Amino acid sequence: MLKSLYTLSRKYKNKKIVIFGVKHTSITLFSDLAVNHQMNIVAFLDADDKFTGQMLINRPIINTIQLREIEDAIVVVSRLVKKQSIQQWIQKNVFYKEEILDINEELKDKKIYIYGIGRKGEIVFDTLKEKGIEVASVCVSKPGRIEKWCGKKVLSVTQIEQENSSAVILATDIEHSLKEMLEQLKNYKVEKYIFYAMHRGSCSQSNFFQVINIALLRHKKIWLYSRDDEYALYMEKVLKRYGINIECKICDRNIYNLYYEDSENINVIILENNEIKAERVCDILDSMGWSLEDFNYAATSICNWKVADHIIEKRDTLIGNSIYKEEKYPGYVVYGNEKNAKVKIMILGGSTSADEVLRCSSWVSFFYKYLLDAEYSPVIYNGAVCAHGIVDEFLHMIRDIEPLKPDYIINFSGVNNTADRATANQFNTCVGEYEINSNPDVISGIKSNETLYDFWHRISKLMNLVANYHGAQVYNFLQPMISSDDTPDLIRTSIHNSEDHTENIGYYKTRAFMDKNMEYINLISMFEGKDKMYIDQAHYSTEGNRLIAERIFDIMKNDIEKTLLSKMKHGEGVW
Repeated sequence: MLKSLYTLSRKYKNKKIVIFGVKHTSITLFSDLAVNHQMNIVAFLDADDKFTGQMLINRPIINTIQLREIEDAIVVVSRLVKKQSIQQWIQKNVFYKEEILDINEELKDKKIYIYGIGRKGEIVFDTLKEKGIEVASVCVSKPGRIEKWCGKKVLSVTQIEQENSSAVILATDIEHSLKEMLEQLKNYKVEKYIFYAMHRGSCSQSNFFQVINIALLRHKKIWLYSRDDEYALYMEKVLKRYGINIECKICDRNIYNLYYEDSENINVIILENNEIKAERVCDILDSMGWSLEDFNYAATSICNWKVADHIIEKRDTLIGNSIYKEEKYPGYVVYGNEKNAKVKIMILGGSTSADEVLRCSSWVSFFYKYLLDAEYSPVIYNGAVCAHGIVDEFLHMIRDIEPLKPDYIINFSGVNNTADRATANQFNTCVGEYEINSNPDVISGIKSNETLYDFWHRISKLMNLVANYHGAQVYNFLQPMISSDDTPDLIRTSIHNSEDHTENIGYYKTRAFMDKNMEYINLISMFEGKDKMYIDQAHYSTEGNRLIAERIFDIMKNDIEKTLLSKMKHGEGVW
């Protein structure tokens, strides 16, 4: 049986927990508290009083007046919100989640094994010691040189005594390590205490509770895919706590029964912590008419993303995480044959341009097809990397433009520069931001008051200058984004709006409309008023990506044809 390692502190057991906000940020917080810490949230507080009176995941949305009428209510906010200002405004106690959590009290009466002797194991051991809770033993998957740890003999996991009073704490918050540990303990009849059942990334990117909420608001049936393992049983308890009724349970044996059902009337929830198995279920649903852009299925793992077992991830010394497809072009996915290429195109951007990351076809793959159909004989070097912003893209270009020698550079970006990085100066890479968060002694440049839009625009101009020096032409595209204007209802607000991005996206939109001397192509409002263009907060559907590729091709084709004519005239390339 799975149990939460950290739950609501005894100090707040009799308090009524209210989540601040109804945006995507707040649903992420709700997912974490409801799933990973087994909390019963009683309401959502709508700061703007826009959706007061509506229901969100079977809980009422209230305003500040109604909040003050709830005795013993405490408000929990995301780390993206400044709790002091909220506290002054609502005149109630406001907390971050860490402030209301404590080690699960049920452990006091257990014979405790700590599984894992890394840093998390030390933290758990020290916490239990402070609480006066005795640890019986520590264990590892494969005993090695370490025989004693924190004064305890290190055992093999196979030596755990499976008694009614036994409890194993899985001392890791690393996803793959947790899954390996759970696999080791699969047949053990003991309570297993875990840091989380839904990973941080899944809480923020899986749309799990948003898809459930769509079913509730639209009176759709909910079908549950489950293998009835201990993970599924854990999650079913969460669903029951929130009064989420399941119409039908399916598994591998009968999943194709959905073929005879109408996807308009059924949302499917997948309780599966094995990403490979979850992706297979998602593929089956796609084949029967369900789709990510219709938000009619979701999984506890991130079903928008491909399982990365076919991609080698490597760390890049300059820009952090990258992919490795072939030795000649580390960090790039290459389309076409360089030997026969008549036009060479380098692509930079974040996950919205990356290949083999999302389950939807990328706009780059469509763009390549348009180039082929036009008989341009292209080669594309796609260097887009998840989470990259304009600085990562700029440095990437400076380093690799000389060996690649592209005719054109497409930089498709913007959304990853709509939230402030933790650094003092925005001219820092993803790597720099990570270091700042983990080491307070690291410096990150002189503080600048430049707006995020002005910063993005300025670096875009610098990219043009560097590319021109190397004889290449840059097409900077300000990518399609969703602002608060595009989310008039509760469903869209809960999926697309966030505390850290949405307001800045609105500012980008205003400035892009007002600026006359732009050195970029403005696509920010391209999907305004169109349905089924997104699969989550920021990523595009297959049809959305096709339309992006079509627009980019239409914008570039005249220049490409001029380049081809010039090369043919001067005898360059293969003709």
